[in-house]
Amino acid sequence: MELDLLLKVFILRLIDKHRLLDNQYGLTRFFAKSSILPDKLYRTLNELESDSFISIKDVKHTVKYYAVTELGKQLLEEKYSISSLKTFLHDIEPTDFFINILVKIEEAYNNE
Repeated sequence: MELDLLLKVFILRLIDKHRLLDNQYGLTRFFAKSSILPDKLYRTLNELESDSFISIKDVKHTVKYYAVTELGKQLLEEKYSISSLKTFLHDIEPTDFFINILVKIEEAYNNE
């Protein structure tokens, strides 16, 4: 899978399953110690919105809050797998913090 698609799938999963990462501010802070710079993050969020994978559910103090659309959920069903993301996540954040977060999100999601 191409790197841009992997990033989109990862961001979609974070927005969909982590209640503190459904907004620009939370995502910017989350990616702060990675190789994903804020301009790349915002560009990717804009692309996800333009492609109708996410929608803006609220704006508070200029911070956009997002929801994953049905089309975004369909993309996650088709493309999301933790194994396909592991190498990509290690490349953008070598301490494996992102991988550990993703595993915890999956554990919580599977226990619902």
